[in-house]
Amino acid sequence: MNTSRSLSSEVNLEQLIKRLMEIVTFSSGAERSILVLKERDNLFVEAEMLALDGKDSCIVNPVALETKEDLPAAVIQFVARTKEGVVLDDAANTGFFTHDPYIRETDAKSIFCEPILHQGNLVGVFYLENNLIRNAFTSDRLDIIKLLSAQAAISIENARLYNDLESKVKERTNELILMETSRRDLLSNISHDLGTPLTSIQGYVEAILDGVIQEPEEQRKYLSVVHMRIVGIQRLITDLYQLSRLETKQFHFQLAPTSCQTMVRQLFAKYELDAANAGITYTLDMSPTEGEDLLLTVDTDRIEQVYANILYNAIKFSARGGFINVLVTIRPEPFELVIRVTDTGVGISEEDLPHIFERFYKVSKSRSTSGGSGLGLAIAKEIVQYHGGQIWAESRLGKGCSISFSLPVHRI
Repeated sequence: MNTSRSLSSEVNLEQLIKRLMEIVTFSSGAERSILVLKERDNLFVEAEMLALDGKDSCIVNPVALETKEDLPAAVIQFVARTKEGVVLDDAANTGFFTHDPYIRETDAKSIFCEPILHQGNLVGVFYLENNLIRNAFTSDRLDIIKLLSAQAAISIENARLYNDLESKVKERTNELILMETSRRDLLSNISHDLGTPLTSIQGYVEAILDGVIQEPEEQRKYLSVVHMRIVGIQRLITDLYQLSRLETKQFHFQLAPTSCQTMVRQLFAKYELDAANAGITYTLDMSPTEGEDLLLTVDTDRIEQVYANILYNAIKFSARGGFINVLVTIRPEPFELVIRVTDTGVGISEEDLPHIFERFYKVSKSRSTSGGSGLGLAIAKEIVQYHGGQIWAESRLGKGCSISFSLPVHRI
């Protein structure tokens, strides 16, 4: 009763195992005690206790049973499979396990192996041995170990449930902390990205209303800037709404089959004038037969949004006389279309590169003065991932940038 009370009050699994091993070793008269637990249909040696010169030493270090060579695995697996205990009074000379390598090598004497069952299901196995004497495990000791096994099953299950609950609480707490941090960052970024243009709008409007700017031409110029700022705010709100719907899987895509070659050539042609007006050489590197007999199942409007975002960034950060190349390839494994947009612009630093697809992220130096909400690439990432593809970037500061994205393809 005292033992039962002691075990049932312990909810920390590691402490429970140590206490259990002490009680079992003391009560059984075993020279060596092993606890094997079942985890997802596999058996693991969870703890081992040796009784040496009256000093017990317990080791709690889970290892797979099949990797433990200093045990008669056949005996433990038999007990786990049949859910019946095994008593060997002279293991090396009598019984069904005399040919076990461990028993033969150690000339094992007394072995007792008992299943730990909870509601008929296997929780684990107690393995006990005494190589000093034969018939070490008497009937009264066997009865005690069987009673302890029943209590151990309940206590281990309770401790596991408690540990699982504790892990879930920690996981949920960490999620809430991350959500709160994300919410604060979001509010901070929105406040900044809305506050800056609104302050500018307020200043221009007040200058006109106060009569500081009286010339119609100057007023028109100020109002043009105000209009541009308002358009930027509207774009930010639209991007936020779209990103929110993408991240919560509420965005509706219009998927349809389309030819790889047709889609790529149409995307390239739509932005030739933009590149020409920026004074940038714009080329397509795609063989005449590349993707000719391949289909994509995509929302072409959303893929154009991805392409446009990447291309406008390339134009924005490249000086006149620069170069933008669009390389199109078919990757055999996995079977994908890969579109790579490479520019000769200012590039991205090594510290900024891993973060450019995060929402609101704005790089620290070379590209930070160009405006923008920092949402475009985050939206592009969500769109590409929805289609089963990937998006990535390669760059060195001052050496241009390459942004690539892939889309799964299939043959016509």
